[in-house]
Amino acid sequence: MVAYLDANIFIYAFMRDQKYGASCARILREVQEGEREVSCSTVVLLECVHVFKKFARKSRIDVGRMTDAILTLPIKWLDVNAFLIRRSADETRLSGADAVHLATMEAYNISQIISTDKDFENVGIQRIDPLKS
Repeated sequence: MVAYLDANIFIYAFMRDQKYGASCARILREVQEGEREVSCSTVVLLECVHVFKKFARKSRIDVGRMTDAILTLPIKWLDVNAFLIRRSADETRLSGADAVHLATMEAYNISQIISTDKDFENVGIQRIDPLKS
């Protein structure tokens, strides 16, 4: 079964987050090795670049290299269009990008998201916590 991969998985893995870094890095290794099939919308990539650029102001991280590392993974990239953004506007349980992710998942019949974000619980999909998977 294909799962949707949230931006926080990349961010916590690359930034070596104390709580989630190791489990998120493990998930990305599983994706790289073909053990997990995942999809992401292009909005996920945008979120990652945004966060990486914020960190780059304070540290010497190479945003381009980190972005290239994401793009080399065997991920099915899903385009976001005006229809999906409009659809997300009616979603009241999630904010901004998260609502776009849910609308994208619904449009592509994806029922699971790998995410640290508990906001994805109780919105009609299954959240897979990287610490528990």
